Amino acid sequence: DVTASLRVADGRLVGDLTGPDAERLTEDEGRPLEALQLLVAARAAKDPKTRVPVVLDAAGFRARQQAVFVQKAMDAAARVKADRQPVELEPMNSSDRRAAHLSLKDDPDVETRSEGEGPGQRVVIQPKSV
Repeated sequence: DVTASLRVADGRLVGDLTGPDAERLTEDEGRPLEALQLLVAARAAKDPKTRVPVVLDAAGFRARQQAVFVQKAMDAAARVKADRQPVELEPMNSSDRRAAHLSLKDDPDVETRSEGEGPGQRVVIQPKSV
């Protein structure tokens, strides 16, 4: 039993899923939510004229998860500044990578890049090139 409210924000279709069973979509590290998001994105992509990225969230899961990854990125940036060595974060989905990149984009001492392919793609944080 889940209800979806949809909106367009930042050029993306954002779906907020609520209801008594919304938490079930966040089990197994959010894999059911990811699978549902892929299905909705595939359906939304049927019309190439209106193709937009799709982001689904259930019971605030994405916000909590992104906060964790932003904190990991900030902690890794502190290590990079101290050791002057690159740090690789764990593999994460594209929206979590985006949150990590955006959290450090204005930091004058470090830069970020994505590395890898598919589900193994991760954020690398390194000292800023001079």
